[in-house]
Amino acid sequence: MDDHERDELLARIEGLATPEPERPTGIDPDVEHEVTVVDAISYTAPNPFAQGEPMSDASPPPTMTSTLACQQCGSTSGWTLRGRWGSPAVISCAAGHVLESRDHRWLVSIMQRALVTAAR
Repeated sequence: MDDHERDELLARIEGLATPEPERPTGIDPDVEHEVTVVDAISYTAPNPFAQGEPMSDASPPPTMTSTLACQQCGSTSGWTLRGRWGSPAVISCAAGHVLESRDHRWLVSIMQRALVTAAR
């Protein structure tokens, strides 16, 4: 895949992003928050195993839903997310391992969704 094809694919993937949620009253964007997520965290991502027609500009890439798992111990629940509204989350499993991810947009989104859910 050349740079142009990579950039086109990334643009299509970014088109799948959900809009930023409204910040709940009482969530100060300048304060670091900590949210514990007891359940598993599921996410949708491009499906690298999809078969079929090549993607067109009019159709988004095929996706699949996965469950977040710790890269070190395999744990899929008991997550702690730390961060500020609009900043990337630092995600730790129950054993204290920190999740490594280069996807800045996803880390911001997961922190915002955790704060919205915790504020309910």
